[in-house]
Amino acid sequence: MNKKLCNYCGTENEQHYKYCKNCGNEFPHESEPAAPQFTEASNFVPTPPMPQPQVMPNNRMNVIDNISGIPTEEVALFVGRKANDILPKFSKMELANSKVSWCWPVAILGAFLGPIGAACWFFYRKMYKPALLLSAIGAVIHIAVIILSGDNSINTSDFLSMFAFPDYEEAMGSLSLFAAQGTIWQKLAYFIDIITSLLTCLLCGLFAFNSYKNHCVEKINYYRTIQADGRYYKLGLAAIGGVSGGMIALGVVIYVLASILGSIAYTVVSALF
Repeated sequence: MNKKLCNYCGTENEQHYKYCKNCGNEFPHESEPAAPQFTEASNFVPTPPMPQPQVMPNNRMNVIDNISGIPTEEVALFVGRKANDILPKFSKMELANSKVSWCWPVAILGAFLGPIGAACWFFYRKMYKPALLLSAIGAVIHIAVIILSGDNSINTSDFLSMFAFPDYEEAMGSLSLFAAQGTIWQKLAYFIDIITSLLTCLLCGLFAFNSYKNHCVEKINYYRTIQADGRYYKLGLAAIGGVSGGMIALGVVIYVLASILGSIAYTVVSALF
């Protein structure tokens, strides 16, 4: 099957794509071929062409022309990767005047790693303010859980081993280790950890896309005020937007540092009391 190349990044895309799957650039609309003209004296009657099915993915059918006053093409350029999946969600929120749209990546990260896990998605999408806020909240709660439980291994090695050696029984044993502890403080730590992960999963999963939509609109409006050269406008949008895979490492570093600080704090608290 023939592919069409993006004029900006050179990525190959399927023929039915309206936007580049890599950078979000909108492809030019192809004009309909002109129908053959025949004079009245002509006795030749052409056979009508067979109707061609319109191959269009479902997630492209509900995209509106602008998102909060910004042309959809510009928003797609700013979003970059996964624009074909994210733009329909933006459009549905605009049409319904809603702030809710479920985001699976951030919900899963929040469910397993709490606020710090959810922060990784915001770092990835270059939304640094909410990412740092979630990281700070997650670090404080993570340290508190370690101090109350008195066992840092639950939050580091045992948890990571679930992914290195995916065994259902071992995974469930690691998750239920808090509940098996005898003291009230350890049970409280387990309760705080579960409730925090659940709330992070629900709240971030429901409102992450709305936060990202507002972020896109704010950044594009600001960029319009500082970019005077129209020749580089689209390239600039793709540069200031898009994703940053390297920023995910920052979330991992914050998680590890919180674990270390929690262990130190637990040692100090144990020595004092």
